[in-house]
Amino acid sequence: MYDLERALTEPGVLDGDGLLPWRSWADAEIYAACWLAGDRLAVATGEDEGEEDEDDPATLGHRQLGVRSLSEQRHVPTSVAALHPDGSRLAVAQPDGIAIVTLPPPVGR
Repeated sequence: MYDLERALTEPGVLDGDGLLPWRSWADAEIYAACWLAGDRLAVATGEDEGEEDEDDPATLGHRQLGVRSLSEQRHVPTSVAALHPDGSRLAVAQPDGIAIVTLPPPVGR
């Protein structure tokens, strides 16, 4: 994530990790992200090759969904959504139950 207003006057800021260096809190590259509310960002990691630190609950692993608080600089535990380990279904908490969403297969599979 980058400060685009600053990048217009200082293009060099786009060369670094940006405002949210993901390597400090995720073991896999962030494939998608969106704002939730306030300073919270929902992020989804991909299926990268490499080591995964399964002992650190504050670190997002491969193919995981998480919420990051920018002001607190930490992962926010959430029980709102969970991705099935094979990536085929997403469970989303709702006031009266759980919605199960079947996801399309990844492109190229």
